[in-house]
Amino acid sequence: EQSVVSAIETVLATSGKTVFFSACTVALSLTGTFFFHEYYIYSMGLAMILVVFFAALSSLTILPAILISLDHRIFWMSTESFVNWIRNRMRLSRGSVSTAELRTQDKHHPDTLSNGLWYRASMFCMKYAIPLCALIAAGLAGLLYVFVSEAEFGSPSAIILPKSSKSRHAFETAQNEFTSAGKSNLKVYLHTVE
Repeated sequence: EQSVVSAIETVLATSGKTVFFSACTVALSLTGTFFFHEYYIYSMGLAMILVVFFAALSSLTILPAILISLDHRIFWMSTESFVNWIRNRMRLSRGSVSTAELRTQDKHHPDTLSNGLWYRASMFCMKYAIPLCALIAAGLAGLLYVFVSEAEFGSPSAIILPKSSKSRHAFETAQNEFTSAGKSNLKVYLHTVE
């Protein structure tokens, strides 16, 4: 049976590269937000790149350390283990099983792990990889179409508010009544007393 440390080393040597290159790809794609001239889009893109960077960093450093420290106790956090724990407590209270018998039952033996939810989900995804990819691509294309057909870009101002808004009304009044505001130079002379 493989130890947890050697399993983590194998995972980092294989899937760790995938996590690293996926994070680099996502961060590189988010640099497209730097071409927008709106400051808030630029800053959101920078924030998302930092989030991707720290998520990849924690996945490659902190998560393996947590998994190594938990050892085989990680299986205690599964829903199946919790249900089994409740079932065993009920069996103990009825007296149908002893504490010694419960201790000898190993619910987390490697042979029984192939019945878990994550194992079945990963096997399903690998078995139907192409149809699932096509379905996901079609869903993303639909979302992209809705975004492209409905999106309107503009600078943030009071114009985006509803016409009934007092702030928009004040903004439009100021624009209509004071058309030269901000366009003419105003010179102020100050004399200081020495």
